[in-house]
Amino acid sequence: MFIESPSCDLHDTFTIGTLIIPVPHCGNWSFIPMSWTRYGSGAAHPNPIHVNITASQAKRYRTIRRTIVYTNILFDLDGTLTNSAFGITESVRLALLHEGFDAPSHADLVWVVGPPLRDSFAQLAKTTDTAVINRLLTKYRERFEPIGMFENEVYAGVQTVLETLRDDGYRLFLATSKPRVYAEKILRHFELEEYFDGIGGAELDGSIDSKADVIRTVLRTYDLSPESCLMIGDREHDVIGARENNINTLGVTYGFGSETELREAGAICIVRTPVEILQFIRDQKAETGSLSPSGR
Repeated sequence: MFIESPSCDLHDTFTIGTLIIPVPHCGNWSFIPMSWTRYGSGAAHPNPIHVNITASQAKRYRTIRRTIVYTNILFDLDGTLTNSAFGITESVRLALLHEGFDAPSHADLVWVVGPPLRDSFAQLAKTTDTAVINRLLTKYRERFEPIGMFENEVYAGVQTVLETLRDDGYRLFLATSKPRVYAEKILRHFELEEYFDGIGGAELDGSIDSKADVIRTVLRTYDLSPESCLMIGDREHDVIGARENNINTLGVTYGFGSETELREAGAICIVRTPVEILQFIRDQKAETGSLSPSGR
């Protein structure tokens, strides 16, 4: 699949068999297969892109921006809406120490922010023993619930993005691997709850744990069609979980995942600031000719 940047009209550059795009000052966006990567204001991609395509792929490229209309936006929480690194990593460290395991530094534990903690503890403790993992989770929650979840801050610009999208008529949903009961408290604490039509998260008992399961539950609970949804997240788990539910993902790099991680996972676009989320969605809406979101 080939997706164009929202601000660059490349329809007439197609040559059946080989696609040649030199990308000089292309609306600040550089075109690459499977994702968009920003190279800074006015910058060009260091090399032209040469991609072999078929006639049917070219036709699909010419029409794709008219056929994708997102009306429901699914947001990840950690690393997308809030910077929760310290509260999570400190709680993980104390749980590991209590159970007799080595505790890496905060910097070396940033990778645990986002993925399901059961998986992270299994990796850190080098075990598949459910009893050990459950003890670590219990000790983690003893600190995280009263203290750690509030050692957290909303990224600058996020509230404006949420408010603007809501006012533009989009329906917003949370889809986080964090336990739903914690996510609800965090959104309430930071006064973000009002922007969301629904909140989806993991369950403390592990019955819903993976990002794919969380997204699947949100779709089912709120009767959403996958083609109407866009996932926004900072880790490969967001992209993979969304893809398992036939949903595209917009990746963000201001959180805890890297551009490489997101691109390799298959994010359709990568942005570096919250305000670029709004730019991407508004540009997409303008290019489809949709005056306001509608449908489910």
